[in-house]
Amino acid sequence: GWCTSSEENSTTKTKRTQSDENRETKNEDFFVNGFPDGKIVVFSSTGKQIVNIIQNKKQILHIDTENEFIWMLDSEFTVKKLSYTQTKPLKNFQMIDGRDEEITSFKVLPKQKKNVYLALSTKDALFIIDPTNSKPRTVLKLELTNFKACELLYQNGEKLVVTTDDRVSIFNVPNGELIQVWKLQVERLRIFKDVVLVLDTQGTITALKVGNEQNLSEIEIPQSQVIDFIPLKDILLIAWLNVNEPNFKVIPLEKINSSQRIVVDDLQMDTETQELDGKVNHPRDDANEEPKYEKKKVSRAEQD
Repeated sequence: GWCTSSEENSTTKTKRTQSDENRETKNEDFFVNGFPDGKIVVFSSTGKQIVNIIQNKKQILHIDTENEFIWMLDSEFTVKKLSYTQTKPLKNFQMIDGRDEEITSFKVLPKQKKNVYLALSTKDALFIIDPTNSKPRTVLKLELTNFKACELLYQNGEKLVVTTDDRVSIFNVPNGELIQVWKLQVERLRIFKDVVLVLDTQGTITALKVGNEQNLSEIEIPQSQVIDFIPLKDILLIAWLNVNEPNFKVIPLEKINSSQRIVVDDLQMDTETQELDGKVNHPRDDANEEPKYEKKKVSRAEQD
């Protein structure tokens, strides 16, 4: 996964001048690679340098990232929160729910005010955990099978979108009430402000909204394979494969909210996408260059 840190929190510190105060803060990206044997390696965005090595004593089962933090679940069912620049955890606790079952997924769900929920799934249940206090608590348990993905609809943490093999469901987190269901076979889930976006098994991106029984809109790219789709402020950036060439399309949120069916049939990059290119970070542009690994020994005292 990726960690993102502002220049102020970067590993490279420089003295700030008056002009720096007025300059827009830029983000720096770091690639995080976790290994089952307990090692976590943090690379620079180009992959050329190793920024940090974290060695956990136990095997790592799952790992996820959120801003500049790394969250992991190890074989002793311990959850640890770490900064990408440090070797010692900022927080750690033992999980209770699901500890006797196989954990199929582990995900960080960002909330407002830099808080998070943790989503942990087993073969037949999904647990939403609030790790904020000294004693983390399970705020929601859903008994379901064939779980695929989940996201918070609003960052206040009150509504949760869950996808399984054949449906998209919205739950009220405080009481577990099922609010709405759409029957769709979903491959991928994204949240775009108050719109739920799903990629179905037929390659169509469907937009859904709470309170609307019908689909808000459908985005089709005929005879092409959607690679990914990412919300960026007020636009949706779609990447798809045309033969062997990647193509991109920008669709405004306003159009998604007002159209029933959007067909992307032009194979050339449009003007909006060309203007966007260069403004979006491309952290892996130099990924094909051979990394220069800097050897770093991890002492016994640094191991968690």
